[in-house]
Amino acid sequence: MTDSTVVETNRVDDLIEGSSFGTPGARSLRERTSPTVARRLANRAARHDLTGRAGGEISNELYPLIEPAKHGDRDAIDAMFKHLRPVFFRYCRARLGRPFSTPDGIAEEVFVQVFAALPDYEDPPALFLKSVYQRAFAAVDEVQSQALSGIPNGPEAPPQMTQLLNRLSKLQREVTVLRIVVGLDARDTALLLDISAPGVRSAQHRAITRLRKLIEIEDVSLPA
Repeated sequence: MTDSTVVETNRVDDLIEGSSFGTPGARSLRERTSPTVARRLANRAARHDLTGRAGGEISNELYPLIEPAKHGDRDAIDAMFKHLRPVFFRYCRARLGRPFSTPDGIAEEVFVQVFAALPDYEDPPALFLKSVYQRAFAAVDEVQSQALSGIPNGPEAPPQMTQLLNRLSKLQREVTVLRIVVGLDARDTALLLDISAPGVRSAQHRAITRLRKLIEIEDVSLPA
């Protein structure tokens, strides 16, 4: 089997694992599928991922708004902001904690950057939500790096839940924040983190198990 065939087969595996077939179904189908059929499936999957509505609920809401917003349609821009605002306000608050710097202000800065760059956005519409997430992730990391370097970011430490989240692995933390705090579905979360939907569910399960152990060990009392 050539390297290109291996790559195409892996792409088919990723697609199927994100569906109801799951990993066992993907392996079984791969064993029964010829390289030619695998190539056709992979090419079709690539077209869908890049131009179709391959994401979850939020991605699909944003999809038809991007082109008109790029051309200055005020209603489209307002609708995009309505969808994005709660997602990334929750994300920044969860990563930083309310007393830690100004999470809402950071989210607002991200939106300013996103909408200023919107007329020049050339990536597929299905990847727009991911581009906003990458900006928010980088902005939060920068604030946290400044705090570790001794630059003041607020008089109080992050709340207990934020401290616990920061003790998870990067993937577990991001999955927990995006799925539980922000409320994204598994497909949108998978799109943002470049993993499969089953991978999201697996990481979420491991993260919750880890959080429970941390809470028990440290006798943390979280608000209801």
